[in-house]
Amino acid sequence: MKKNILITAAVITTVIATSGCGNSPDEPKLTGAPVDPATASSSSPAAATATPAPRSPRGNLIKKVGEPALVLIEEGSKDWALNFTVTDIQVDPGCTSPQAVPAENGHFVVVSLEAATVAEPEFSEVLGGVHFGGWKAIASNGTTVNNVMSTASFSCLGSAERIPSSMGAAEKVAGKVVLDVPDVSGTLVHTQGGGTGWEWEYDAK
Repeated sequence: MKKNILITAAVITTVIATSGCGNSPDEPKLTGAPVDPATASSSSPAAATATPAPRSPRGNLIKKVGEPALVLIEEGSKDWALNFTVTDIQVDPGCTSPQAVPAENGHFVVVSLEAATVAEPEFSEVLGGVHFGGWKAIASNGTTVNNVMSTASFSCLGSAERIPSSMGAAEKVAGKVVLDVPDVSGTLVHTQGGGTGWEWEYDAK
């Protein structure tokens, strides 16, 4: 299986595009492999250009709302296998499902996402599958909270609002993930299949 490479990128525009830009010496390296800047392919939800990728003390790529997170098809490739963007983060916005119950850990954080995947055979060769259940939170005091996907968080929104739990090849999806956290501010961490992931700071506005 080809090695997954995670990179960070800054959004230029939110239109579908079919061309990208060249290599950047400032792009981060993952396990010693060169990483190219984000480039828009035929399935890209956003055209992007590379910026240096800051990393957290945990080694994850630090993201801002609106910045795409990518898994490249292979080392040195300009094409992605997975392109997803956190478009919004809200703390305790209110649940909409009739079956909603109070948060088990104290607060709900609702993460809005848009995502797209590449077609076969690259999807199976690089990703094997895409799942949006791999979340944890770092509280403001530095404590890691792993059980952020609770029964209460799943019941907060109706099925039409939730992002699909998994994606197949050549798919585009949009929706929300609800996380059950103990603090109104902190850091959200997401990984795809383990290893290096991405982080977003959140707080009550």
